[in-house]
Amino acid sequence: MTGLTEIMVNLPLQASILLKVTIVLGVSWFLQFLLAKRNPHWRLLLWRCAIISLLVIPVLVPFSYLRISIPAPPEHGVIAPPEPAFEYSIIDTPSFSETEPVQVSQPAASIISQPSFSLTKWLRAKIWIIVLVGWGSVAIILILRLLAGFLQVRRKVMSSVQGPDHLQQLLDNVAEDLGSTNKVTLRYAPDM
Repeated sequence: MTGLTEIMVNLPLQASILLKVTIVLGVSWFLQFLLAKRNPHWRLLLWRCAIISLLVIPVLVPFSYLRISIPAPPEHGVIAPPEPAFEYSIIDTPSFSETEPVQVSQPAASIISQPSFSLTKWLRAKIWIIVLVGWGSVAIILILRLLAGFLQVRRKVMSSVQGPDHLQQLLDNVAEDLGSTNKVTLRYAPDM
């Protein structure tokens, strides 16, 4: 858990904004479902707050990245020796005709170890792919849900029939009293 927390804290600016926007939208959708049977005023207020927070996030998040790092001063009198370079000399190597085959003992063979797998290193290397795949998956799910709702509403409209003439006349009178110049057609769906 500490490795995941460290990755979340050290996210680049764009990934941090993307994560926070995704969290705001996810919480907003969850609250939208909780408020489904309530007064629409609350849902409207919820989405207004969500839009304001989506506009504020890209403005405020960069301020958390304004850090001034001051390097530690070097210690006086201590100079690190340079790393020795690998040198290969043909003169130092014995010829194969002079040497006898050497058998490698078991402890010497065990010096070569298998590479170890570290989950935190793998997550750090693949963090952008993981974030983009997760964000894209949620976006695709929400787009599919939107399209399914659109098709359902379209099906209802297509199956609707025109309302009775006396109700249409009443609707026209109300529209005229309200000052509407648009023609409003009264339709109803039998299965609703």
